[in-house]
Parts: sequence; C-alpha cells; structure tokens
Amino acid sequence: MDPPVTIVRREPVARARERRSPFTQTDPAEGVRLVESLGGTAPEEWARTFGGAARAHERRAGEAVAGDEPGERRETALAYGYRRVAR
Repeated sequence: MDPPVTIVRREPVARARERRSPFTQTDPAEGVRLVESLGGTAPEEWARTFGGAARAHERRAGEAVAGDEPGERRETALAYGYRRVAR
C-alpha cells in the first residue's frame, strides 16, 4: 500500500522551503503552496501544476512594464525554475 500523500509531500515541501534541488530557482512560498496542492505523485500532475506556474510567470515577464528589466528578469527566472520542477 502506498503511503498517504501527506507523508510523501514532506521532502518536496522541505526542499521548496529551503530552495534545494529542484526548487533552487523558485519562490519558496509559492513552491510549498504548489506542492501542497498536489493530490498525488503522478508525474503528469506535477508537470501540469508546475508547468502552469511557469506559464503564469512567462506571461508576467511578457507583461512587464517597458524598462522594468529587473521585473522581467525575475519573472523569466521563476518561469525557468518552475519548468525545471515540471520536468
């Protein structure tokens, strides 16, 4: 029998909080929230959840006010980080 998802989440939640691999380029609070939103460990669910977060950050990077280079860079880096977790 598989362990409950709450037990399985412990390690990824700790990694997200501490920005350990694969969460090194993600926002800790958002990473924890996303992990806690998962209903299981299926790779497709992780890809869908973290891919969705990446798309949101890509959208924000594209919407950054002209001249807001730091904001655009931050959002692009976060998008990359969530794509990495999605894989």
